Amino acid sequence: MSGMAQQLRESLRALADVFRNPGLRRLQLAWVGSVTGEWAYVVALAVYAYEAGGATAVGLVALLRFLPAAAVAPFAAVLADRYSRQRVMLTADAIRAVALAGAAAVALSDGPAAAIYAFAALVAVVSTAFPHAIELLADGTGLLVPQRDPDALEAALRRVLSEPGLAEDLAEQAARKAPDLLWATVADRYRAIAVAAAASMAEAS
Repeated sequence: MSGMAQQLRESLRALADVFRNPGLRRLQLAWVGSVTGEWAYVVALAVYAYEAGGATAVGLVALLRFLPAAAVAPFAAVLADRYSRQRVMLTADAIRAVALAGAAAVALSDGPAAAIYAFAALVAVVSTAFPHAIELLADGTGLLVPQRDPDALEAALRRVLSEPGLAEDLAEQAARKAPDLLWATVADRYRAIAVAAAASMAEAS
């Protein structure tokens, strides 16, 4: 019980640290809005697919969302390293918004389900760039500073060098996250999703 209480205190302290920073506070609030909208879309898409083709269509949509994203993810991850991370996030969200609007227009006009499924695959592919940017910006494994701001960079470096235990804490968080980012681990997760989707389709047929 004491371990859980300590973890809760650490989580609350980290959350408080984030919200004291105006830039991180805006980022996290924007992330909350984005995730809320994304899950609302996922639920709506599943309901639409079920009404259009039953459980088989739901499984097909899952495959169309996960498999293209898995193929593109290794290449999309590079975007956040080569370009402005804020620009990657904004561009990904803008394309997703256009694709979702297109899917909504097709649904409202009683268009073909295949068009909506195509939009769903596009949203999944574009979304692969977005989580990587968020991960690099606010995953808690480092200190964030504005781009091209040497004063902020100097302040962050001074903090790491002078604040007791900070460097060790950052290293520990990075070490905990690293195994989840190994290609083998990611591949296993995608494989499990594909197997589950295939089993669901087989049961439905």
